[in-house]
Amino acid sequence: MDALQDLFNQEIYNGQTLADLVTLKALTGLLGSLVAAIVIILLGIVLSGWAKRRITGLSERHASLDQTLFHFLGNIARYTILAFTAL
Repeated sequence: MDALQDLFNQEIYNGQTLADLVTLKALTGLLGSLVAAIVIILLGIVLSGWAKRRITGLSERHASLDQTLFHFLGNIARYTILAFTAL
């Protein structure tokens, strides 16, 4: 038990101990950031899929347009949106 208490009271970085880093305030801040990141990623995935479907739908509505080109452009739009989401 003393070894665990010594571990929590040992200075890690800039005078902060492990006990300072594992407080409720720090954990809730980390959890909030994690939830926000997951929401942003999910929104990026949904938005990129919607953009791809809209672009490929243009070729299906107009018979004179090349479907392969619009599938390619749809994929470009999808991966561009996903790349910006990852940044």
